[in-house]
Amino acid sequence: MVLFRRRVSRDECLRFIEAHIEHGNEWVRAAFYSDPLVERILSTLYQRWRENEERGEPIDYATDDEVKQLYELAKRYAALTPYEAYAIYMRRLEEREGEEGEDAV
Repeated sequence: MVLFRRRVSRDECLRFIEAHIEHGNEWVRAAFYSDPLVERILSTLYQRWRENEERGEPIDYATDDEVKQLYELAKRYAALTPYEAYAIYMRRLEEREGEEGEDAV
């Protein structure tokens, strides 16, 4: 039973993502970055970054809410085994290849 839940700071969220996704297992990283919500957030961040003459890093342009969303997703993906993450990534890859094939018909 959790009585108190401490608010996680932006820096703690970013450190968690760095440690568990960026420097974690490659399949966990692939599953995380192939997540549709992660892709949407990152697309927005890269757009903001380009609009600001590519100063700093794209993550510097994330709102606190976007950082929190990435952190929550990172926690879920970091808890996966490499096999589970691999299966998620491969399923997404196959779905995308299937969608591209439908466009070609």
